[in-house]
Amino acid sequence: MLQPMQMLSPAQELPNLILERIIEHAMLISNGVHSQYMAKSIISVCRWWRMAAFCVLHRRVSWCNLKQKQPRRCPVCSAERPSLLHYALRNGNGDKIKKVTMHWYSEDLLSGDALKVLQTEPYSNLVIPSVVEIELRISYTRTLPSSLRKQLHTSASGFGNEIHRIFPNATGFTLGNIHIMSKHGTSTFMKTLFTSLAAGMVDVLNNSEYNGIGFSLPLDHCPLRKLVLGNMTIKSSTIQVVRRSAETLEELVTECTQPEACMMLVQDDAGQPIAYPRLTYLKIKSEFGVRIQANDTRGAPDGSPFPALRTLVCSKAYPFRNDVMFRGNEGTLEVLKIAMDVTALVVLARSGVLDGRNRLALKHVWVYRCMYLTYPNDEEMEDARARLSQSAVVAIV
Repeated sequence: MLQPMQMLSPAQELPNLILERIIEHAMLISNGVHSQYMAKSIISVCRWWRMAAFCVLHRRVSWCNLKQKQPRRCPVCSAERPSLLHYALRNGNGDKIKKVTMHWYSEDLLSGDALKVLQTEPYSNLVIPSVVEIELRISYTRTLPSSLRKQLHTSASGFGNEIHRIFPNATGFTLGNIHIMSKHGTSTFMKTLFTSLAAGMVDVLNNSEYNGIGFSLPLDHCPLRKLVLGNMTIKSSTIQVVRRSAETLEELVTECTQPEACMMLVQDDAGQPIAYPRLTYLKIKSEFGVRIQANDTRGAPDGSPFPALRTLVCSKAYPFRNDVMFRGNEGTLEVLKIAMDVTALVVLARSGVLDGRNRLALKHVWVYRCMYLTYPNDEEMEDARARLSQSAVVAIV
């Protein structure tokens, strides 16, 4: 928090939040990457701007552990200063750090070398309580011995424990791009590593380019606020964690390849509806629409599970046989992206979802033809567009 001081110009009287946003824009900050040249220019303006610039500059830092020939830039992280964490700590700005992006070689994790690094100076006594979010990126090298790929080490959970020790107040874990073989990423070691790092986090985001890299959250995981994860099946413990997080969940991105899994998201084992009163963003990918016949009563749950929804994305296919995803959010749903097959078009049209007069909050709609099912013809799609365009900007893709 910036301390008040004597103001010498109107520019110094800007509220902290506004000033920091201006500095972020001036420094061209995007995904933690910033312009060092602009940072130096802003820091030299005055003491007030310098303090604000330091807050912005050190809010998101990189901690790159790759062995590089060019230490000023990591070719994978794209960070101008891969060791910005050390720079911030060395200059007494550790309390300004909010997010740390870590980058390791997979063989260092597998061999236990990464764990040894964290257990020796200067990291053995390092604690940064200001950090609330951590991100892990992993690089794979072709020099990784085949014997290491098959080995399992207790260092997986040990590494996670050390990270939690260094960042005791972190509440968010993101799995970033991992440049390793997909079969290597689905190994027991990597699943154990990811699960260990995600322990106790209310925000768990899998942004990896490999969707197949999945890990299940344990049943005793704390209630979630944000979850971006791969395929959830009826046997996955993660789906139980999601159901128990119904009161706290705000964002959910997932994939369901089983009709029963989608049903489990919106009703309990007794068939009673589950509501997510705080969920505002939902993205669900399903590919099982062809398995359920139009006259099948399964996939038509009761209730209004998403009353606060603002953005809904249904890729591949609409997963239900009624309008359950649209109930109760007529006044909140603003953005809709949906893949439409003939059955879904009939179901949603019959229930009034496609009537723009019932969806006055809608601002943008993208309707996709569900290509691998029986998809609507141009006339049917145009009819849907005409109805929805009464309240929103509609694009047929």
